[in-house]
Amino acid sequence: MGIGGSFDVLTGTVKRAPQSWQKMHLEWLYRVVKEPSRIYRLSVLPKYLLEVLKEKWSKK
Repeated sequence: MGIGGSFDVLTGTVKRAPQSWQKMHLEWLYRVVKEPSRIYRLSVLPKYLLEVLKEKWSKK
């Protein structure tokens, strides 16, 4: 479960995205823009999703 970013916000280490970004559900993108080192970690998520879907479809 990815709650690391939530802890950063709750402790005041990182500020939340502006309201406009939050309303568009793009707070994650705002964090990537502010912290480019997150790009690699996020780049593996589509690969993970594909693996999960392959596993699900292979069991049918």
